[in-house]
Amino acid sequence: MKYSVCIISYKNDDTIRASLESLFPQIDDRFEVVLADNGGGRARDEYLVSLECEGRFRRVRTFGASRGAGRQIAHQFARGDYELSCFDTDDVLRPNSIEPLLSLYHKRAEGMFFVSRQLSIAPRPLIDELGGYADINRGEDNHLWCRAFLKGKYVDFLHYDVIERRPAESRSLLHRLSSRYGWARDKFRTGVNPIHFYGMERSLLPTFPIFALAWLDARRRPRLPDCQMLTTKDYATYFGARERGMLALPEVESAR
Repeated sequence: MKYSVCIISYKNDDTIRASLESLFPQIDDRFEVVLADNGGGRARDEYLVSLECEGRFRRVRTFGASRGAGRQIAHQFARGDYELSCFDTDDVLRPNSIEPLLSLYHKRAEGMFFVSRQLSIAPRPLIDELGGYADINRGEDNHLWCRAFLKGKYVDFLHYDVIERRPAESRSLLHRLSSRYGWARDKFRTGVNPIHFYGMERSLLPTFPIFALAWLDARRRPRLPDCQMLTTKDYATYFGARERGMLALPEVESAR
């Protein structure tokens, strides 16, 4: 069996070295690494070029691509039987976190879209069957997982965290508003009804103008393929089931 570790990267100049160096000791010749690179600083680029020359990964340039488009490009260039995703270059892996998760996957969740905190595993053909990653910049992973859930192909193990957590960074008001804007816009682009969505997300009330602008922005952007469209009910059912633990791998306490 072969595995593709698909990573997206944008800037992350201060974390990319630690991130990749936490990954490489945990993989062997069964694995390939595909990096969808959206650009960054000069020192970062020189470091990536040196790794490319050593054959440590394949890099695909994705300048200007959304997060979802970057994930889809990495997926299209992958060659493995299974795809590991959602680990990115602002993340640092815990030691010995990949192999136990793979062992659990093949024993208990073979053929499914298996999601832990910050790492997902799926057969590569399943991602194509689900329509691939949508060209959106916020929530592209949950959008795909929701479609897997609707097909009966999703199971999670969310208490297994593969990432060394860092203290949360303080975000400016502008950054928080920009994130909320992009998040709402991309939900509308995937088919969510703005009235239903607003009724569910009462916390949006203080930022209603941003909410309204996000809806107008979504309307002027290209429509996503029909196979990637969802409804408010789809999202609500998926997140509700996940939060209640209904989608968790049963009778498993630890993969370690």
